Amino acid sequence: MCIFVTIGVEIFSKDSPQGFGNFYKGFYTLFGVIAYGYWPDEELKAFNEDGTPNLATITFIYVYVVVVVLVLLQITVAVVLEKFFQSSQKTIEDDAMKKGEFTKQPLDAILDFLAKSFLSAEDLQIKMRQLFRNLDVDRSGNIFSK
Repeated sequence: MCIFVTIGVEIFSKDSPQGFGNFYKGFYTLFGVIAYGYWPDEELKAFNEDGTPNLATITFIYVYVVVVVLVLLQITVAVVLEKFFQSSQKTIEDDAMKKGEFTKQPLDAILDFLAKSFLSAEDLQIKMRQLFRNLDVDRSGNIFSK
């Protein structure tokens, strides 16, 4: 939004000092376009005195609305929702951990065995290497699941 305010001040400050006289006035004007959904007719005239459309003003406002509303706000909402779902999932997992309810995963049995059966750090490394070799069926150095 600040980029559009700066562009608006540079382009429209002479024609519309009331709406774009400085950064703060420009910010307030463009915030009004998004928050209140109004076209700033007093600050930015859509039509010239002779009735022809002012293409610079119309293009500026439309590009601003498209970029801010249709792109940036959608991205912001997506990020907020993603964080909300991650947080709620973490809360569910934390509650399950506190209650002792665990979701069994395919490798849980093997990891439980390893966690209880090693004698030292070196012993654990040896057992992990053996496990990796057993799981790496194609000997590619990677483990794939189907």
